[in-house]
Formats: sequence, C-alpha cells, structure tokens
Amino acid sequence: MGSWDLSWTIEGPALPALFLVAVAAGLWIRRHYRMTEPRPGPFAGRALIILRTTAALLILLGVAGPHLIRMVDASAPAEVVILVEDSSSMDLRDRPEGPSRWERAGRLAAAAESLLALRGEPVSVIRRRGNGLDASLGWVPGGVGPRARGTDLAALAEGEVRRRPGGSLRGLVLLTDGNETGIAAGRASLAGASGVGVVMVGLGESDGSPDRRILDLGYPQTAYRGDPIVVEALVGFRGDRDPAPFRVRLARDGREVSSAEARPGPGDVQTRVELTFRPGDIGLGVYELTVDPLPGERTTADNRAEIAVDVRKARSELLLLAGAPGWDLRFLSQVAASEDRLELSVVRPGPSGPVYAGDGGPFVPPRTAAGWSAWDGVVCVGWSGFDDVVDWASLAGAVAEGTGLLVLQAGEEAPPPGPLAAALPVRVLSGARPCSPPGSPRRLLIAPAALGHPLLAGVDLPVDAPGEPRGWLPPVAAAAAVRPSPGAETLLSIRSRGEGDRAQPVLVAVDGPGGRVIWFGAHPFWEQAFWRPPKPLGSDGSQPVLRLARNLLVGTATGDDPDGVSLAGHRNVYAEGERVRLEMRDEGGRATGALHLELSRIDGADGEEPRLFSLSPIPGAAGRSEVVLPPLPPGRYVVRPVGGGRDDDSGSARSFLVASRSLEEVQTRQDRRRLRELAAEMGGVYVAGDRPEAVQRLSEALDGLDLKSAAFTRAARSPLWVGWLPLMAAVLLLAGEWILRRRLGML
Repeated sequence: MGSWDLSWTIEGPALPALFLVAVAAGLWIRRHYRMTEPRPGPFAGRALIILRTTAALLILLGVAGPHLIRMVDASAPAEVVILVEDSSSMDLRDRPEGPSRWERAGRLAAAAESLLALRGEPVSVIRRRGNGLDASLGWVPGGVGPRARGTDLAALAEGEVRRRPGGSLRGLVLLTDGNETGIAAGRASLAGASGVGVVMVGLGESDGSPDRRILDLGYPQTAYRGDPIVVEALVGFRGDRDPAPFRVRLARDGREVSSAEARPGPGDVQTRVELTFRPGDIGLGVYELTVDPLPGERTTADNRAEIAVDVRKARSELLLLAGAPGWDLRFLSQVAASEDRLELSVVRPGPSGPVYAGDGGPFVPPRTAAGWSAWDGVVCVGWSGFDDVVDWASLAGAVAEGTGLLVLQAGEEAPPPGPLAAALPVRVLSGARPCSPPGSPRRLLIAPAALGHPLLAGVDLPVDAPGEPRGWLPPVAAAAAVRPSPGAETLLSIRSRGEGDRAQPVLVAVDGPGGRVIWFGAHPFWEQAFWRPPKPLGSDGSQPVLRLARNLLVGTATGDDPDGVSLAGHRNVYAEGERVRLEMRDEGGRATGALHLELSRIDGADGEEPRLFSLSPIPGAAGRSEVVLPPLPPGRYVVRPVGGGRDDDSGSARSFLVASRSLEEVQTRQDRRRLRELAAEMGGVYVAGDRPEAVQRLSEALDGLDLKSAAFTRAARSPLWVGWLPLMAAVLLLAGEWILRRRLGML
C-alpha cells in the first residue's frame, strides 16, 4: 500500500504567483469581450470568454506541471563487490608450472559467484579491479592481466565503499596477496562502519620457496668526491639449510666498482656484507647492487637493488690566519668542525715562521693571487704575527678575483695592513681601539638590511621595529671604531658613546664582483656564544651567535645562503609505484609568497614540460610544508621549490631516482600478517586462498554476510499535464474561438 500526494513542478512562491496570473488573465478576457465592437450576443459572448479563458488556463496548468506522487515500498537485491588487486605482484607464479596469482584470483572469484548464486535471496555481483592509487575499473575474469604499479589496500577498499553510498552494498570480497607500496593506516575501518561485510582472500604462498634476497641497505645519501663510501647490505636466506659462500657486487653502468664475498655460517638466516668504493663524477651517481642467487632460485628480482649517492664537489676549504692563540680561534674551529660543508686549516705564527696548527708543519704564504685562490675563503683573526710574512697585496688580489674574506677585529690593537684594509667593507677611524670600554656592554641594533639577509638566516629577527635594541640579542662589550665603505651593507651595530650617540657598525658585508667580504668588529666574539637568551631563537632553537658564526664561515667559503628555502625528508631512490613524500623547509623566512614544487625529468623526452605541485603547511611546524607526489615512472628526476617572491626562484634543487624495480616484485610471499590486520580493522574475516580448503572457507565466510534485500521507499511520479495532448487541446480551443469570432464579424 502507498499514499498519494499532489505536487507541482513549480514550487515555492512561484505557484501562488501563477494562480494570480490565471485570475488576472480570466478578468482581462472577460473585460475585453465586454468592450469589443461589435459586441456579441449574451450566448456568443459567454462562449468566447469560456473558450479563451480555458485555453489560457490549460497553458498555465502545463507550466505549473501538476503530477501525482505515490510512495511505494520496494526492495533491491544486496550488492557484493568482488574486487581483485591490480598490481605487478599479482602476476607472479608461486610454482613454475602453476597458475599466476591473477589466474588464481579469477578462479576464486568464479567460485564466489557460484556460491552466491546458490543462496535463497537474490544477490547482485559487481566485478572490479584496482590498486587504491588509481581509479578502479570493471573486471572481466580471463581478460587483460594486471598492469598497474603500486598498491594501497586500505584506500582500495575505502574507494569501493564510497562509490556506493546508498546502503545496498552488503559485501566486499577482496582478492589480494597483501603486498603494498602505500599504507593508509586507520582508514579501512570505514567498511565495517558502513555495514559492509568484508572477506579478505589471501593469494600466494605464505611460506615461500628457497630464496636469497636483499633485506636492507645502508649507505650515505650524500658524499663528497674522493671520499670513500661504505655500502652495508643485509642479505637473508630462506630454505637454505647449509648456506654456501656467495658474492655481492656493486656496479655502475655495467662496470664493477666493488665486490665482496660473504661466508655465512651453518644455520644462519641472514648476514651482513660491506663494500667500499670512491665515487667519481659530481652529481647523482646510480649503482646496482647484485647478490648471487641460490641454485634454481625462481624469483631473482629481490637479488638486486639500485642505490643513488648525491656526489658533491670537495668540501669548501677555509684558511684561518690567527695572529695569536685565543678563545676566538678555538670557537671558530669548533664551529667549522660541526659543519660538514667546510674544511678549515688554521695557521698561526711559529718560532721560525707560520705553521699549521694541526701538525706544526711549515706554512708558505702564497705570493700571488692564484696561490691564495687554492682556498675558497680566508679568515683573519688578527694579523700582528704576520706583518713581515704574508703578502697582503696578493691576498687582496685573490679577494678581487673571487676568494671570500672574513676579518674579525677580535681586539686587535694594530690597524689592518694597508692592502688588506683596502679590501675591507669598512674604514678604520681610530686604529682598532674599542669605542666602548669593557664593562659597559651595548645591545645590538638590527639594521633594515639585516632582515632576510643570508648571514643572519636562522637567527630570529622580529620585524616589528627595525633599528631598535633587541633584548634577546647578545650585548657587545667593545667594537672597533669604523665606518662602512660605499656600497657595503651594515647588518648589526651598537650605540656608541660620544659623537652624537651615533650607531657604530659591528657586522658589515659586501658582495662585490669577486667574493663576499665580511667584517665583524665585536670583541670578544667567543663570549657571546655562551650568552643565553630568555627564549629559544632560530627555527631550530640554536643559540644565535653559534648560528651567526656558522653563517659567517659558510658565507665566506661559498657565498651561498646557509639556510633559505631547502628540501628535507628527501631520499635518493624510490621504487616504481611508490609515493614520493617531500618536505620543504624555510628556516630563514626567505619566502614571501606561495611556494610550489617543480618536478622535471632529467632523462625524459625533449620538450617535456615540468610539473608543478602545491605544498601544504605541516601543522605545528613553522616554516615547513609537504607534498606527496603520485607514483612516477622509472627515471631520474629533479625537484626544486619555486615562487615565493624570491629574487632567485630556483630554490635548492634535489635529484632522485625512481628505480624500475617495483617493491611488489621483491615481496614474493603473501603478506598474511597484513591481511589479517586489515581484515580486523574492517570488521571482516580472512581466508587463506593458497590452501586446498580455500573454497570451503570462502563459502563459510560468504554465509556470514547479511545479504538480505535492502527495503526502501520510493516515490512513483504520475504526471497529469505533460506531453502534446494538453497543448493540442489549447490549440483547438483557440481555433474554435477564432471561427466563432469570424462568423460574428469580429475579425
């Protein structure tokens, strides 16, 4: 039984308005015929009014669209989705002459359909294939085999439940081997929460055949040219009771660069092997590691792996000239030792001339600019002991040609030598005597040019009032009296006594046609490294002077931003079908606008356009954002942050390799543990599809599904005034009115 109701196509205030139009039309027609000439007789007048009014009402009724709605009870058969994992691991054969996992899935799917057909209630079976990373498709058993790369089983199940939100989906039979490349933990419970019964059918042998495989690899992601690289491989055995010796080889472009023999002991199930080699060219070096297979081993995809090492040029070399031993010298040496981009050599005066501080060997000062250019930068911490030894003019020439220079006044009483003074970004006013006596420290002032400058990257510099004292910056006891040279940037200063209480420069830098030249005049430098601010500073919470010292050394040696925009969470090798997660770090706050990640393929086709991906901020991590790239085809790629309103929008580029070997090809066994875990999260059951009793267990699992037809109420609509008949009736009425008016001579 059902209930009837009258409804209209036009709803809301439009329906009363249409009723008013009908009344107004009837009144106008009546008035029109009472005022026309010649006037019709009483009978003819009423007939004309009725004909035209009825035609108008028919037209307006058609516009209103009346229809009858009857609510009726109905039912729909329960839906069961038979879903097969579409990935490369499903194409593996567990026995040489046996069916592939994909073929086994087709047979079990046919058995499931037959079992469902034997139930008393009708069941609608839907066949699908997918991997959770791409859109799922229809599946015809015996058709095209697996062709996708990568698997996310939780996302695969969730996607099928979301596709059918009406409530008729009652069962999900997922045929899979459990091997995944992306795991969406915590999302699979959606299936059970939606009342969908899940049957997880595991394919592939769970014990596995005899196999020797690479379990794990350890090697540095980054190395410097010429440095030895150690690769540690963990090799496992399965089904090999008395493991024999075997070799592990490392090759590049088919040429072996290192090899080692492993001799596992009786009963060992794994062993570690170390290989050492020295990288060659600068850039991303790709190497293939191979392990000898067992005799008769069926699957050898897990006997090889690709590694990639980002080989950089040799560390930047700094030469530090120390006029006398002191704590500033020790402080800078410790800072340089903590920075893996730098290699610092310290020279000090000796009894018979300058010597290296490390081994005491003699140092022969260069006499030409080319000789000084052997170092990327020179640091002068005083010069008193080198007056008659160092050719300062040749050093100034090297600086003009690109060698970096950092000069720390460090309480030096004597003025800098003339050629050296000419290369500095400041002019000494009164020797090197401090402008503020010890014991009366002054707070540092931040110049507007310091905000966003790379030498102060990572040192927290609020932008609320540039030029005002900062209580959380270290106070300065003394500084040399200098004036900045034209074109130089004053970054930090103190308020001096006398001379109108003017600002006295403390940190001045200039980027000329040669290298970067930096002058720092605060004294003593090392004491400020022990100053503790009232709150953590810098994006990593480091002490500000430690960050400043690091920035000064790196800036002198390389001229680069020590921080700025960079990429973190980056690996050199990803497997085909694996999602690539990258994190961007903007420690210095250099970016001023929206940032994106540009992805380019190094070995792609000519004219292939780079792709841009949006970055999402990481909650609770200031200055950090992330992006997850989709699975990429095998090849070499480079990524860099772009945009953000920076002068140089190229950012810090990183290269990585997507290996042609899929993760699933090396996971040769059924991951029974993962399938049981996934079935429990979904509130379902697990069936071992590799067992002889698999069909019987599948039947029991299907019997546990609630497959009753879904009852629902639907609305049956019966239109009352649509089609050509109402329109034809209105046309006939208007035609009758026209004929009558013609006979009465009213045309």
